Amino acid sequence: MSKHLRGVKPAPAVDAEALTKAPPAPAYLSAQAKAEWKRVMPQLIARKTLVRADLAGVEAYASAVGICRQIEEQRAGGLIDKVMFGI
Repeated sequence: MSKHLRGVKPAPAVDAEALTKAPPAPAYLSAQAKAEWKRVMPQLIARKTLVRADLAGVEAYASAVGICRQIEEQRAGGLIDKVMFGI
């Protein structure tokens, strides 16, 4: 098998326009989504690969995590019938 077919990726390069400070979490995010935003932003800023154009992707990721956590909390609290929803 060729070395090129093994999925070897180049090391991430530092972007010249990388953000140096984490922007605040968008106000419309849920509490769980804001917590995820605050958890991942320092790591992304430290890597110096996150640019302003990437923020929509981070927002979508944090929102999805927040929704999943909210569903899990409701399921654990008995608010969602796990048999009906096939969970």
